[in-house]
Parts: sequence; structure tokens; C-alpha cells
Amino acid sequence: MQSVIGSLLSLVMAVMAPAVLNADRNTPPTYDRAISRAIEHLPRRPTRLVVIDANETKPGVREMLLKLDAFTLRQDAIAMDGPKAVYLVKQSTVLEEVANGSRFYEYVLASIIWHEMAHLDGADERGARHAEEQLWTCFVRDGISDQITALRYLNALMKRPDDRLTASR
Repeated sequence: MQSVIGSLLSLVMAVMAPAVLNADRNTPPTYDRAISRAIEHLPRRPTRLVVIDANETKPGVREMLLKLDAFTLRQDAIAMDGPKAVYLVKQSTVLEEVANGSRFYEYVLASIIWHEMAHLDGADERGARHAEEQLWTCFVRDGISDQITALRYLNALMKRPDDRLTASR
């Protein structure tokens, strides 16, 4: 399933090129602060983060982007100058919650960014999910939130349905 989504994103990125190229200039200051707070929780900083406004894309792409919090691009799928980037969707509920001051969602956004960074480092979906789970385990250990909420989120990460499908192949 994830490879299908990745392939679809790769195919439609040529259509999105204007939105991608203008994304750095369209990030509201509250989102910049939210993203900065989230990346403070990461073991290392991402090379590049870009916020994409789904409303600036064509309708077929818009619907797909509105289902995502973040994504990366396969470098062989599109020729773009510059370093590899993690793309955050401006309309993401997670990003909006962080912009509104939610400390818990700061950590959720950090784990999402970490997942995408794992992809940029060459991890497949299973590897990226494992990296995300490991980071969240550290957050639980460090007491980032009330333990019950943090453990429930970790449990949800570990029981994502696609993991069972991947494991059975």
C-alpha cells in the first residue's frame, strides 16, 4: 500500500512542481515556530523541511495530499536541485495542532518527521516505522506526556494494519 502511495506521489509531483518550488516562501510564521519546536525533539536535524499547501495543487493531487501529514520524494522520480527534503502538508491536523500550541502534538510531528527522514536515509516503510517507534519509545521513557496517552500512542504506532500485511509477505 505504501509503495502504491509513494509511486502515485512520484507520478504527480511533476504536476505539483510549482507548489513545491514556492513552498518555502509560503510557510506562515506560526508554522515555522511549530516546526522548530518539533525538530528540537529529534536526535538530529533534517536537512530540509518544506511546507506544501495542498490548496495550491491540482484537484487530484490535492485530495491525495490532504490524506497525508508528510512525505518524501524518490530522487529518481523527479529532477529537483538541492538537498532531499521532508515535505509537510500545511493542512495536516498534526501541524495545525502544533501551531496551536499542543505540546503532545509537537512530539507526534517530531516522530512523523523522523519517519520521513528514515526514508531519506534509505529505509523502506517497515524500517521508517521502526525508527518512528524507537523515537516514540524514547519520548515515553522521557515522560513527554502523561504515560497513559504516550503509551496508547506507542501502541497505536506498533499495531498499524500495514505492518501485519508487510510481515506476512
